[in-house]
Amino acid sequence: MPTKPVKIDIPVAKLNTETFKTLPRLRLDSSNLLYLKVYKELIERIRLNGIEVIKMKELIKPSSKKPKSRKTVTIMVRSLWKLSISPINLEVRQLGFSKEVPSRSLVVVVTGQAIGKVSMVPEYLNNVLPEFLGVNNIATTGDIGVFISNKDEHVQYLDVFLNTSLGQTILELSKYGTTNQHIDLQIFMRQYVPLIFVNKVTRLVESAIEEYEAKAWRAYFKAMKIVEEYLKPTLVKTTGTSRLIIAKNAGRLDGAGLLAFGLLEEITKHFGKSIKLYNVLEIKSGNVPRLKDYKGVSGIPYITIDSIDDSGIIDEEKMAFIPKEKYKRSFTKTKNHDILLVKDGIGSLGKVAVALGEYPVMSGIFILRGKAIEDELLYYIVTILKTRFYKKIMEMISYGTTGQISLTKRDVENLLMPILDNYKKIGALFKEFVENMYKANALKRQAIAELENYILELVG
Repeated sequence: MPTKPVKIDIPVAKLNTETFKTLPRLRLDSSNLLYLKVYKELIERIRLNGIEVIKMKELIKPSSKKPKSRKTVTIMVRSLWKLSISPINLEVRQLGFSKEVPSRSLVVVVTGQAIGKVSMVPEYLNNVLPEFLGVNNIATTGDIGVFISNKDEHVQYLDVFLNTSLGQTILELSKYGTTNQHIDLQIFMRQYVPLIFVNKVTRLVESAIEEYEAKAWRAYFKAMKIVEEYLKPTLVKTTGTSRLIIAKNAGRLDGAGLLAFGLLEEITKHFGKSIKLYNVLEIKSGNVPRLKDYKGVSGIPYITIDSIDDSGIIDEEKMAFIPKEKYKRSFTKTKNHDILLVKDGIGSLGKVAVALGEYPVMSGIFILRGKAIEDELLYYIVTILKTRFYKKIMEMISYGTTGQISLTKRDVENLLMPILDNYKKIGALFKEFVENMYKANALKRQAIAELENYILELVG
């Protein structure tokens, strides 16, 4: 049976002394006062349904310890990724001003454009970082707040809750300042948090991050370490290759293009076996127009350049939506295990990912589909395309000015790829990364959606 609600000491939108005592430095603008009124009403409705409500400061506390070592891996704002931390977006650096970040701590962006972004620091980083990056200590910068708890489930729960609409309302209420807003910790720590489905939410997050995501990143680093070692640019020499032969085969006369295809000739000679992509892949172009009319808030989801994540998966949360009235059956769609390669744009050209599912694709993206080849070879090709060496090659063979560069279908088809003796192992590792990461992200979305839906149900 629901317990009788107890009146909560949360101020309403009245400018009285009690308001300022409870929330110091309260913003008095009309939008913030409205947030405050709605938040109070929602919390009281949740209490009416017998849900325990507790102050933030009883769940977590701020931490600002100095790092133990001067060499650390640093969590940047871009490192916060899908309730967790993206290891490929960390920076290894000698310390400046920073804070130590223990595993199982909550990190919150407290100022800047990404203010209010929340993630948890996973425990598996303690194993991945020393093995693959040679660093044991984790730190962060001044624009990220670090919060710890003596109970892991508190951090896991808040990681999900603060990414719901109600959680984001709490962060909105905690902002202070005008042009340069920041999260006021005194306000943030006094906010009330409803404890809903705590065990279920924490189980989902634990499984997503410490099981599937941990497996995924270990497989990713193993695969990338093997191919990066093989393809170190120092192994490549450009002597001995006839520029006329390269020009004829590649159909290129420009210096950068000739140099790139010359480098590929040499590296494939070094490893003996090689293939051209057109022998194993069919290349199509995405054709959803890059127009505002095709970016709705609902409709048919489609893959954009932004939704191709640097890791090699499709970020479904960054997909755009084609309004139903704009959808055409002629739009090119992906199939399972298709490779997506960004062919346009400075900074994005050469981004590559694997699609699992059937989605229309934006123009500016090539779809590389296997011609009845084994999965291991297809995923091996993805791994090779993701190396620093091949990203540089793709930049060199692109056309265009400083404002816009682009790859042609012919140049991608003519890319030479060395086939290493252990290509099956490499391909299997990258396939393991992709499949486990998609499972992890699905569980994270499930955790947020179930909590969000139940909150909505409670408040009517």
